[in-house]
Amino acid sequence: MSKFSREHTVLACSLVVLLAGIAWYAWYYSHLGNEHMELETARLEQAKLHAIEAKKDARALLLSKTQADREELDTFMLSRDDPNALLDLVEQLGTDVGVTVTVDTLKEEGGVSEEEEQGTAVGTEEVSVNASIRMLLTIEGPWDGVFHVLSMLESLPYVALVDQVAIEEDGAGIWKGQVQMRVLMQ
Repeated sequence: MSKFSREHTVLACSLVVLLAGIAWYAWYYSHLGNEHMELETARLEQAKLHAIEAKKDARALLLSKTQADREELDTFMLSRDDPNALLDLVEQLGTDVGVTVTVDTLKEEGGVSEEEEQGTAVGTEEVSVNASIRMLLTIEGPWDGVFHVLSMLESLPYVALVDQVAIEEDGAGIWKGQVQMRVLMQ
């Protein structure tokens, strides 16, 4: 008689089939897990690309909506090439109100010089990117007119900052104001 009976053979075959089934199930579960991870990675990448596209579309929409405003903003900055429009406007303010407005000094500050713009400047000085024109104005006339011109200087259609104001009366009802201000340039 053999050492293994028929029951032992059936039991051994069943055990082999069971172990093969467990091995196949383990491999299949692992494979499904890997496929799931790849699918989730692909979904995440797709979501990132969708978010990037949405941001790009939002920026494009914002740019198109603000195009007119950005173009208008350029008109609020004084042109470096021609500050005469500002000077004419300031003098016209005085004429309209009946006071005399004179520009005592006009000086450019900050910004990048032509040499620095062309890359021919020598030295390592720091340069302010915000160029401006510093103006010293004298306003003479009656109190109402001087005060009106002062209030209008802060309402100029330029980016303007009034730094200092000094007003005094000469005793005969004529007021004289000294105004120091800066106007941002392009």
